[in-house]
Amino acid sequence: MAPKFSFKLLAVFSGAQMIQPKRMDRAFDMQSYGKLRYNLLGNGGHWFPGINAAEFDEAAIGEIGGKAGYPSLVNILHEAHDRFGDTPRQRLQQND
Repeated sequence: MAPKFSFKLLAVFSGAQMIQPKRMDRAFDMQSYGKLRYNLLGNGGHWFPGINAAEFDEAAIGEIGGKAGYPSLVNILHEAHDRFGDTPRQRLQQND
């Protein structure tokens, strides 16, 4: 059976970029760093492509997580958004 998610979703879904700040915060108490990185998603040009967890299709991400062996991926992303979600930020230098 073919997957229901699209490759367009994979192009904008930056799961690793959303989960990395959560890991850094848990390991090294780096919440301010996590907020900075997380809120640059989709606003930092080609350096931070994609969207944050507030904008993803929950059903598609749940399916991706299930197929990848991470059935709790949706919950992980919601936790990251609750912890780090703030006003979207821009890179300091905008020349793209």
